[in-house]
Amino acid sequence: MFRAKYNRMPGAWDMEDAGMFLKFAIDMALKFDIKDIDTKSHEMKFFLLFSFTCQGVFNPLCAFLGGFVAQECIKAIT
Repeated sequence: MFRAKYNRMPGAWDMEDAGMFLKFAIDMALKFDIKDIDTKSHEMKFFLLFSFTCQGVFNPLCAFLGGFVAQECIKAIT
């Protein structure tokens, strides 16, 4: 819903985007009749962390994939 409305994902560690993301999560919970969502619940902490890190880059994975692709390119050339 966030990406559909703003045409982007929430920014990394951006509190304003995280607040908007949590608002969408609360609206979705109310839509499905989930009333026990509290602002200090584990679910809200998960949504907050997800919004903080959904644009993050996992550097070890990027390094591995880059090395693997480079190796395959060298094999294809030779």
